[in-house]
Amino acid sequence: EHGSPYRGRVHSVYRHTINLQFPDALLALQCADSPLSPISLSLPLNGSQMDALSVTQNAPCFVYPDHIEIHCKDSLILIHVENATAHYSASISHVAIGSTFRDCIDKVIQESGKSGFAFILQGARKYIQETEEFLQNEEPEKAAISLGRILGLGTGLTPSGDDFLCGVLAMLQTTGQDKIPFTRMLHRRIQQNLFATNDISGEFLQSALRGEYSEPAIHLLQAADRGIGYAKSFLHIGHSSGIDTLCGMLWVLDNFAR
Repeated sequence: EHGSPYRGRVHSVYRHTINLQFPDALLALQCADSPLSPISLSLPLNGSQMDALSVTQNAPCFVYPDHIEIHCKDSLILIHVENATAHYSASISHVAIGSTFRDCIDKVIQESGKSGFAFILQGARKYIQETEEFLQNEEPEKAAISLGRILGLGTGLTPSGDDFLCGVLAMLQTTGQDKIPFTRMLHRRIQQNLFATNDISGEFLQSALRGEYSEPAIHLLQAADRGIGYAKSFLHIGHSSGIDTLCGMLWVLDNFAR
């Protein structure tokens, strides 16, 4: 307001990405050509140029109407934001999903060599089995509570459980089941338990609860039965984040679409 800057701090710095934390949002500054998410701002720099920026955790940053400032110890980084800055639509609409699409996702998961959703061996399997049993017994509230328990499970920048849930939410919305009791209760459960995961993963889950997803997910779901190429692009998202997300999508298709 009145020309005052929006103040934040550098939350974290990792490969090709600088995360800026503000009071009510997190912004990820990324190198060009990296997979975009609803919280991304892609800079005209390659990965090496991004990594060469001398940015440290907790450095103050400020957002102005036309630029962003990051105040480092020995330098000031200015990021100019033009009115013509391109963006993608992060929202998805209902799409007819056929068996070909389901088999395409399953094939990519099986051939990934990453043992998709491998963390189920660490305790999540029982929660997923319980969820399926509750769904079969038409107990949506208990099913939502059980599936919500995988939030925060797993390791990495975004735990596998959170990536799986993002895939679940995306496919429920795509297949027009975003208003059923189970989905509404799952939304509530996730919102109540965001404290159980880290800031970055929580921001992605918040976006998913608003119906906003990464650019690769949007392209995949829009392509529907023509999505084999887009599904393979998930192999390059994080260590296993892309595959874990596909596993969440596949779980919905196997437990709801039929």
